[in-house]
Amino acid sequence: MNSDRHLIFLTRIVDSRDPVGGFTIDWIEHIARHMPVAVICQQAGSYNFSGNVRVFSLGKEKYRSRLYYLFNYYRHFIPLLFNSRGVFGHMCPIYTVLAWPARITGKKIVMWYSHRLASGPVLDLAVRLSSRIYSIGFPYFHPKVRIVNHGVNCNFFSYRQNIPESLEILVLGRISRIKNILPVIHAANLLSESGQSFHMKIVGGTRTADDDSYLNELKNELSTGCAASVEFVDSVPHRTTIDYYSNSRIFVDMMAYGPNKTLIEAASCGIPVLMPGNWLGLDNGLAKLAVCPAEPEELAKRITLIHQMAGRDIEEMRKKISESVHFSFSLESLAESIANEFRLY
Repeated sequence: MNSDRHLIFLTRIVDSRDPVGGFTIDWIEHIARHMPVAVICQQAGSYNFSGNVRVFSLGKEKYRSRLYYLFNYYRHFIPLLFNSRGVFGHMCPIYTVLAWPARITGKKIVMWYSHRLASGPVLDLAVRLSSRIYSIGFPYFHPKVRIVNHGVNCNFFSYRQNIPESLEILVLGRISRIKNILPVIHAANLLSESGQSFHMKIVGGTRTADDDSYLNELKNELSTGCAASVEFVDSVPHRTTIDYYSNSRIFVDMMAYGPNKTLIEAASCGIPVLMPGNWLGLDNGLAKLAVCPAEPEELAKRITLIHQMAGRDIEEMRKKISESVHFSFSLESLAESIANEFRLY
């Protein structure tokens, strides 16, 4: 085996400023610690990799033609294929489908896909072409699927020594119905009615017309007395989310299909979290505090309870939550596992 052989990494965007895909840079950097990586992306922006990573953009940052993207893709892909270990298709099944020449040359294709509710003929074809599928939740059973946890850069999202004394509540992620933010808005109304002083930030952008409609619904559901305490912030670059976590006392994520990556990042920082399921694998005692049904009354009570915890108790909670993430959701472990798929190729 030639140790200089690279892994072809297919993904949508390589840009540290991108709110959704910015985390991909961490993935590439960690895999590149094990082997050279050649990245083919639809769009490239701001990045700073070591010499072990090469980036080839299809040019979406300049052009709009899909025919041009396709031509550019194979212009890069075919020459890279012959000295490669294999192909890793990240997030979008179409990338795996477009990598079909790898199968003809005997190269391994591994796909990452984690949309529990989205399937279709493109995904089915990608499954047939893949040797292995990594997922945190797949829409149907298949023997190729390996269920894993999200990989979070725990060195970057490290334990915060101090969090605010005031009640600073954070919701962070795309504004979408699947995120189930409405119960959090209703809980904020109840906190305001009870006289509790707090500030809530809901950070995230929209992608679709339905997302825009949902954002307006959320704003309209705020009571008159509560509106001044809730701030909506547009999506932010992935690397700046650490500032929002660091300035929060409680992180709330009520998405029913967990865990959300932002929940894990917040927990990695040692921010107390509220979630509808025990997505982090917490012990029973801690789970009784952190796991909360998506019901406004219970959410408001649980937020108040955690906020009023004694300093020593909340510090212990924070450390245990952070340790749980570092043990189970480390990007180092996930990257090593992905790299191991290609070591013999």
